[in-house]
Amino acid sequence: MGHRSPLVAAVTAVVALGAAVGPALPATAQPSVAVAGDSIGDESRTAVRNAVEPSHRIVWYVTRDSATIGKLGPALLEEVARPDGPDIVLVELGAGNAFWGTGDEDFRRQVHDLTAGLLAHATCVRWFEQKPGGNLAYPSINRRAVHFNRILRDVIDDFARARTVHYEAWTRLAGDGVFRRDLLHLNPRGQRGLARLARQAVAGCDPALTTGPFWDVADRHWAAAAINDAGNRHYIDGYANGTFRAEVGGIVTTLDRLDWVQALWRRAGRPTGHPPAPWPGADGAGHDALGWAAAEAVVTLPGDAPFRPAAPAARADAIQWLYRAAGRPDPSGYPPHGLTDVPPALTRAVRWAKGTGIVTVPDGGAFLPLRSLTRAEAAVFLYRADHP
Repeated sequence: MGHRSPLVAAVTAVVALGAAVGPALPATAQPSVAVAGDSIGDESRTAVRNAVEPSHRIVWYVTRDSATIGKLGPALLEEVARPDGPDIVLVELGAGNAFWGTGDEDFRRQVHDLTAGLLAHATCVRWFEQKPGGNLAYPSINRRAVHFNRILRDVIDDFARARTVHYEAWTRLAGDGVFRRDLLHLNPRGQRGLARLARQAVAGCDPALTTGPFWDVADRHWAAAAINDAGNRHYIDGYANGTFRAEVGGIVTTLDRLDWVQALWRRAGRPTGHPPAPWPGADGAGHDALGWAAAEAVVTLPGDAPFRPAAPAARADAIQWLYRAAGRPDPSGYPPHGLTDVPPALTRAVRWAKGTGIVTVPDGGAFLPLRSLTRAEAAVFLYRADHP
């Protein structure tokens, strides 16, 4: 490309240069990376480079305060269109559009046109969402961020090789402690979280590093085999942007009680025809799974106790329910579990789980029955139960 032109004209020129379906990355090549962002990405520059560059070379990192798609997009397109341009593109833009008052349809068009232009040459694009409001200095961003995130997801879903990065989910999990006083820009801790998201996004774009159904679970992840199996068997749902979210920006995530019951129900073959579960809070999503869990006494609750579907599953409940779903096998053929903190009511389930290799805590160790079950642990428990 020659001079920098307005975004739409730049997209037209770039698409004309590239194949309609985009390029294929050679299996032996290490993908290179371009990063485009605003002041949030600019302040995180060192952290992002430190996280990404041990494995992938960042060949272009351009950020501007209050940058918009229209202002920075043409330069990014020009870089990607070079014969030796970057393979992977991370885009951290949108807050500037919210700040300067970009209209909804204009934002939608700009996201679509930039993504189409990038994918004419790049193999993979990852767009960072925005923090969904709550900042103290930029009310115009607060008014538009949530809606812009919806538009971004809607547009990006139409592209097979582009996905959103769940920055919004990370900000909710991380809380205000990762932000500076304006609650929009990141402090050093927050910058490290953004860098982890960037590293995860890059690895998810590299077919040499990530081969499973979820782009945020690299093959090197300790639970990758189990998570991939859970995804392929549709035991545990992923998210709309193609992620599993075992960890989000360094934050390990937990599995809800309903999600665990649904996983057990799916593993049992998705049986139907059971009466509704009698518990308060059990009449919404997952009613077939909860009806099965109640009828088969996989889940038992005292009196009129609510099920609390959105609460994290405890490790004690996870193993107890898995044991019951397996038919309550006699554990007497296995050695005592040898763990230090297992209550009597959980003894049979833990003895069975340890004897079959589902639980691998060494004798004398702690099972931690009250700790929340992580999404990765849930996949591992299911995988070990299916692969004794």
